[in-house]
Amino acid sequence: YWKKTEFTQKQWKELKDHSNKKKILFFSSAFSFKAVDVLNKIGNKIWKIASGEVTNLPLIEKIASLKQPIIVFTGMSNYKEIDQTIKIIKKYHNKYSLAQCTSLYPCPAEKLRLNLINDLKKKYNCSVGFSDHSGNFLTSVIARAMGADFVETHVVFDKDFIGFDTSSSITFSELQKISNSFDYLEKILNNK
Repeated sequence: YWKKTEFTQKQWKELKDHSNKKKILFFSSAFSFKAVDVLNKIGNKIWKIASGEVTNLPLIEKIASLKQPIIVFTGMSNYKEIDQTIKIIKKYHNKYSLAQCTSLYPCPAEKLRLNLINDLKKKYNCSVGFSDHSGNFLTSVIARAMGADFVETHVVFDKDFIGFDTSSSITFSELQKISNSFDYLEKILNNK
């Protein structure tokens, strides 16, 4: 499965070029020094530290040394591990955000822990988002209403698609519902 779905450096460049053409900010997770080099070469400007990489301190050091914004996904981390990661990033810059998530695929509603969004904001004094693995578009809307500065969700063309995270993904029509809901939510949240 992983071999079949991996991209070549040329394909990464094509994705980056397509994103630029569509005025979409391109960024990706890196899971190795080689991946950092490939993504940096094609112009990656924001770095995602995936939940499983928060304790990979040499990788975080390499990414932080690029002095570009970083989003740290906290799904498999405790506060001590997050502290270590942020300490490394702060050696180079203060351009980081966190994303609350629970690394279950799909994640049941009772384990989403949306309450941690504001806890993380208070503890780390930074922007905090939510990474959704629930497979339900309403979760992202609720997370935004509860204080998430941004949301990340997995999207598939069809829920019948065979893949690692299909069960924790939403469809493109559900993504449009999130976007529409956010427009409405912004009017509510900004009406002071």
